[in-house]
Amino acid sequence: MYSRALWIIFAISASVIINSCDRIDTGSAKIVSKKITESGWSGFKQFFIDSSGKVNRIEDGDVVSEGQAYAMLRAVWMDDKECFDNCYRWTEDNLSRVKTKSDNLLAWQWKQGEVYDWMPASDADIDYALSLIFADYKWSKKNLIGVEDYGGKAKAVLSDILDKETFRTLSGKLYLGPWVMDDKD
Repeated sequence: MYSRALWIIFAISASVIINSCDRIDTGSAKIVSKKITESGWSGFKQFFIDSSGKVNRIEDGDVVSEGQAYAMLRAVWMDDKECFDNCYRWTEDNLSRVKTKSDNLLAWQWKQGEVYDWMPASDADIDYALSLIFADYKWSKKNLIGVEDYGGKAKAVLSDILDKETFRTLSGKLYLGPWVMDDKD
């Protein structure tokens, strides 16, 4: 309940500031917009992301792959490489199915210090791959020291999404499923 109230406060604050922008010039509106975006990101990190990169779902006391992927997308959009790398590292260390299922998809739910549900969620896997593609474009091309192979990981995730989270109908049409169809766990 508390996190929903926080999002409502962010939305109302943004609306009030944006509505006041009609009285200022375009340059000032861009500055206000940038401040709103930075303030929202700062608040989101402070409230939901711990120093290890774990994105906590406060109401349920757990972590889900969608939350990790969304945070990684926001981090790359905000050019926050440190936060992105922390979330990426935590996700790979705690939600990766590489060792248990031999694929690059993410376990859906983690709580009480371990994976609670190994079933992946295709929306999270897509957002995870997209965040890695953006990170590859933004940071890998600059030849930064210590930059991960984000692009290589994105390709591996996308390949496993295609292989494990899609299915063909009798007419041959390819569809994305909500999870792995043949997972027994």
